[in-house]
Amino acid sequence: MDEKRMGMESLGELKEIMENLNIMSIYQMEEKILQANRIFVCAAGRSFLAMKFFAMRLMQLGFVTYIVGEVCTPSIHKGDLLIIGSGSGETQSMQNILGKAMEHGAKTALFTKNKYSAMAQKADSVIVLNTKEKIEEGASDEQGWDLENYKSIRPSGNPFEQGIVVVGDAIVCGLMLKLKRGTSYIAANHANLE
Repeated sequence: MDEKRMGMESLGELKEIMENLNIMSIYQMEEKILQANRIFVCAAGRSFLAMKFFAMRLMQLGFVTYIVGEVCTPSIHKGDLLIIGSGSGETQSMQNILGKAMEHGAKTALFTKNKYSAMAQKADSVIVLNTKEKIEEGASDEQGWDLENYKSIRPSGNPFEQGIVVVGDAIVCGLMLKLKRGTSYIAANHANLE
């Protein structure tokens, strides 16, 4: 097993996630984005890093976009949209944020692996990022490598987090077509204080 093969297996897992994707869920999230006054994005851990990719592109595409928890993020209201990334769909801090957004009348959207999760049952729009068969993650246990039962060497959560980046970019491309905003529009909104 070499690094090139591991990378190719990672791409294979992402391809399976894309093939298993419900295209209607993509269109529903795009519609929620287009209708929103403002967009609020959040997640926890590595999922949060992946969601920041998405938030940045939404901002560059002209949407008023905030990261939940940042000191300059305002209060959420009716007409706004909260987009959460949670692989399990059960992370308590994210459930609390979802509940608060709903209390204030905001629409909600979710990226998750678990379509049966508590958050998936409550969110207005849900995109499930998973393969038909659950991806078995990890090739070792506390005793060391277990290569006979090898499924994936990648650490837990990788396919989901990388799925957020790929699907988020696909959504942005779809929105670019709908809004007739090309790469020059995005470039004009790119950070210039770097």
